Amino acid sequence: MPISTLLSVLCFVVFYRFGNPLRILLMFSLLIDLGIDAVTWHYFLPINDYLFYDDGQTLEPARVSKFVTSWVTADYLRVGLIMIGFYASVTALHLSYKVRR
Repeated sequence: MPISTLLSVLCFVVFYRFGNPLRILLMFSLLIDLGIDAVTWHYFLPINDYLFYDDGQTLEPARVSKFVTSWVTADYLRVGLIMIGFYASVTALHLSYKVRR
């Protein structure tokens, strides 16, 4: 479990009682982090295993090209999700200061 997901779980648990808007943002950030982890484990890592740890076998150029193209395209989606999750976390941080006053 990456540190970002661990921090999302910790923030969700600690700030759960602070109100509905904060809870929704932290839950959204947590779900995005879990989604990113799932996509990384089930999509990116098998491609990386083929491209980088192929036990000395010859790589097929057409398959490598297809994998690299799909990896780059999917990585744009992953970076977009990371940015959305970061925005939700920063907004939740802003709301947590409003709640304390």
